[in-house]
Amino acid sequence: MPSARIHEAIAKKINTEYNHDEKLLRIGTISPDCWRNAPKDSGIKDKYLSHFWDFSVKEGQANDYVKFYTKYRQSLDNPFYFGYLLHLIVDQYWKTNIDPRYGKKIDGESYVIDKNGNLIKNENYFSYYEGIKMQQRLAKKYNLDFLPINAEEYEGFSCDIEEINLDGLFGENGSLDYTNKTLFMSDDVKESIIYDDESIEKALDETTQFVKQELLKFKNIKEEDNFRRNI
Repeated sequence: MPSARIHEAIAKKINTEYNHDEKLLRIGTISPDCWRNAPKDSGIKDKYLSHFWDFSVKEGQANDYVKFYTKYRQSLDNPFYFGYLLHLIVDQYWKTNIDPRYGKKIDGESYVIDKNGNLIKNENYFSYYEGIKMQQRLAKKYNLDFLPINAEEYEGFSCDIEEINLDGLFGENGSLDYTNKTLFMSDDVKESIIYDDESIEKALDETTQFVKQELLKFKNIKEEDNFRRNI
């Protein structure tokens, strides 16, 4: 986490102030993770590149979204690029501040924390499948409908971001196809015992406020060194 539907939901919250094309914004905010679905030998397949990792920024999850901003700020009127920037900011905050609420390591073993505070040993992708439930519920709540899986189906789409391989985003088995098939809207998905609706909604709001603060800082940024991260 944060996974696709979390990114989309936060992008929709932010977009109430920007009114970008929603579908382009949504695929933009999904796109940094498309490295997972890039075919072998098809070009860039590297999270370090797509997420602008810089371990001088922070140990562990180290998205240098300031670097992305300074490199591509002339293109941020493009909703795809804007969504990409949102993804990097959300990832950095969520990994630092939200994820630790749902899991911990004890003596080298990973555990998840259910909504009653109980520790559950995280075996056999337990938290992954609980996360799928949460994302499907978010899809319904935020009306995150199916996304076309081919680039030519998006009017006005353009992307020259060097750090991603769009072969992992579009087409059969791309990230958009995965999102459609796995994280669909459903009326009968039970609430996750880990990622309950109330705590996730609070986390979404908290993260959205952080993103808004960072976007305000960008309005005055002139050089990368002028920006001071607080996470």
